[in-house]
Amino acid sequence: MPVYIRVTVERGAPAGLTQQIQEAVAAAFESRIGGTLYAVKFAAALAPLGRVLDVAIGTTANPSGSSIRAGIHQKPVIGGIEVAGA
Repeated sequence: MPVYIRVTVERGAPAGLTQQIQEAVAAAFESRIGGTLYAVKFAAALAPLGRVLDVAIGTTANPSGSSIRAGIHQKPVIGGIEVAGA
């Protein structure tokens, strides 16, 4: 099951922030069959980087939710990490 994460940052964010965000989200991602993934978990992992305004998660390329649930037959994998506003 592909999982998409969108991180919105302040305009004028420093160069290199996009890569740091993508690395932090990938490191915080846990693929659990039959579990719930929460956007706030990624926000906590991104807090040390600053400039993060919002984190959304979903199963489509335009995520807008705060959580998603994987069924017992679904293994979540990162489908994409978008950084908006950078």
